[in-house]
Amino acid sequence: VSLRDPIRSGVDDLGLREIIGAAVKRKKAAHAGMFDIAKTTNRPMIHIGG
Repeated sequence: VSLRDPIRSGVDDLGLREIIGAAVKRKKAAHAGMFDIAKTTNRPMIHIGG
């Protein structure tokens, strides 16, 4: 989430907290597990050990 525009427009601390809170709520709870990743078709970093 970009905070640049809200900060430039003068949003207060409470507004920033709301923006950041909404972004955090949209995040997934966790990354995919090892078995889910193994099933994906596009996984070049896994193939090279990265």
